[in-house]
Amino acid sequence: MIDGYNLIYALEMEKEKTDLAHARDYLIELLEEYAALTGKELVVVFDAYRVKGGQGSQETRRGVKVIFTKEKETADTVIERLAGELANEFLVTVVTGDWMEQRLVVGAGALRVTPKEFWKQLTQVFSSRVLAQSLSFERLGNRLPESLRQKLSEWKLK
Repeated sequence: MIDGYNLIYALEMEKEKTDLAHARDYLIELLEEYAALTGKELVVVFDAYRVKGGQGSQETRRGVKVIFTKEKETADTVIERLAGELANEFLVTVVTGDWMEQRLVVGAGALRVTPKEFWKQLTQVFSSRVLAQSLSFERLGNRLPESLRQKLSEWKLK
């Protein structure tokens, strides 16, 4: 479970993107890719505490459950509730830099990961995936007939 805005601000993603919505969409895309590569089920919660009349919403996008809280409901509240409900049946990890939130979810039986620790995990998974792809391409290239390898080489140079 990931506190979405907490992760965005901890990694300063909002400074790299045109606005907060763009940073949020970028994060969700990264999480979708991470979920696909690892097979992990991810939940990302975004705080809509100050959205007037906000009803909250949930949707699943390519293996990532995206939750927007309703008006006057914090992401912390949702994460605490879900961690408490799920920790008895599943291994739950919560990504947040909020010290109080970390203590509460650990008390509920969940693990905690800081945003920087999670970012390291994410980049390691992406790096190993790129390495694996390049290695498999190398092996495939070695199995091709010499004439086809030569044509591909010429094509690559163009």
